[in-house]
Amino acid sequence: MTRLRRWIAARLGGDAEDGRIMVLAAGLFAILGVLVVGGIDVTAVQLAKMRVLNATDSAALEAADSLDESAVYRGGLGAGTPLTGQRVAEAASGSLARQQVPTNVSAWQVTGGDVSGNNTAVVRVQALVHPPLTGGLLSFLGADVSVSVESRARSTVQR
Repeated sequence: MTRLRRWIAARLGGDAEDGRIMVLAAGLFAILGVLVVGGIDVTAVQLAKMRVLNATDSAALEAADSLDESAVYRGGLGAGTPLTGQRVAEAASGSLARQQVPTNVSAWQVTGGDVSGNNTAVVRVQALVHPPLTGGLLSFLGADVSVSVESRARSTVQR
C-alpha cells in the first residue's frame, strides 16, 4: 500500500478502496435508470402509434364509404362505390377531426388520401408523439417523435 493510501485509510478509518464500490454502484444505478426511463417512453410511443393506427383505420373506413356523387349519377355504382383521391382525403380529414386526439399525441393530420384499384381507400396519417418522461427534454431540443401510419379499406356493394 502506498503512503497516500495508508494516510487516507488512517484518516477515514477503513480501506482506501471502499469508495470505489460506491462509484461503481452509482454508475450501475444510473444505467439502470436510463434503461427504465427509455423502456417506459418507448412503450408509450408504441401505444400512441397503435391508437393513431386505430383512428386511421376508422378514417379509412369512413373514406371508403364516401362516394363521388357525380360519378354515381353518371355511371352508377357498379361493383363498388366510385372513389376519388380528393374525396378520400376529405372524408378521412373529417373523420380524424371528429375523433379525440390520443394520450401523448400532440398533433396529427392526414398526409395522404388515395385510391388503390377501383374501390380501396388508402389513408396516411402522421402524428407527433410526446413521450411522457423524456418529452420535456425532446421538446427543449425541438424534436418530438414523428409517427406515420397507413390504413386501407375496401368498399364493396352487395346486391
